[in-house]
Amino acid sequence: MIKYIHILAFSLTIHFLFSSTYVLSITMKNKDPHYVANTLILNHPDRSNNINLDDLNFHNLLDILDHQICPKHVNNNISYCLQNRHRCKTSYYLVNWIYYNLKRETPSSLIVNLLDKEINNSMTLYYSKIFQEDYNFKGMNIKPSVIITNYSDFECPHCKKVSKLVDILCKQYPNDIKIIYKHFPISFHKNAKILAMIAESCGTSENFIKLHRALKNKNIVNYINIYEIIKECGFDIGKIRQQTFNKKTYCKLSNSLKESRIMMISGVPTMFFNNYQYHLNAELFSLKTQLEVSRSIK
Repeated sequence: MIKYIHILAFSLTIHFLFSSTYVLSITMKNKDPHYVANTLILNHPDRSNNINLDDLNFHNLLDILDHQICPKHVNNNISYCLQNRHRCKTSYYLVNWIYYNLKRETPSSLIVNLLDKEINNSMTLYYSKIFQEDYNFKGMNIKPSVIITNYSDFECPHCKKVSKLVDILCKQYPNDIKIIYKHFPISFHKNAKILAMIAESCGTSENFIKLHRALKNKNIVNYINIYEIIKECGFDIGKIRQQTFNKKTYCKLSNSLKESRIMMISGVPTMFFNNYQYHLNAELFSLKTQLEVSRSIK
């Protein structure tokens, strides 16, 4: 009797394992919206676990999954990777991002356009010429899993928004991220170039971050306003003025601009995650998605 109980228990265990391994592909073939919405997509603190897509958005989701390639397994589409028994993490993160945007009623055409740029123009284009030495940085300096290179303009409102999001990201992933700060002052921002040179003249990365944050958070009106901010940060105005126009500061800004032209950067903010250009929305959820994708395909 005990022997038969053991055999039955073993059979049920095998059946359970087999079912759990293949339930993903079976459910995807049946296109069960409740399973896709609540099981396939990663649980994330930014969303409720008890919400479902309507029929139209669900079919938009399936269409995107069937037609977009997986950045990690480029011979397969995302849908195939989700059905794969190894459960590709990269695809899961991207599906979570798609779901999040569809739920926010982002047009599916825009989602497809962003994904297309992210996968075809970003994941496949590795920029080996992004230099990191001698540039100011924040975060993990020894073997970070993700290096974010951020090209920015001090007078750009979008850059200010992204800078705050990147700071949050750095706090949430303190042992994973290193942020490299570079400059791309836009010609019609009259103070952008001089602000970049002032920030670079602070010496250490710690001082740079302090002044960088202060300059980003203030409304720059004129040079008097700039010097007031420098004084508030506790820096010697005379030293800053002297170092702002020296050769080292000028070369650092010049090299940053030369590099941006090689990579055909046309606007800011522009970011690279492990030397792959970022194309998703400028919001925290999308930055987290890119971070996880970058870690999963490393």
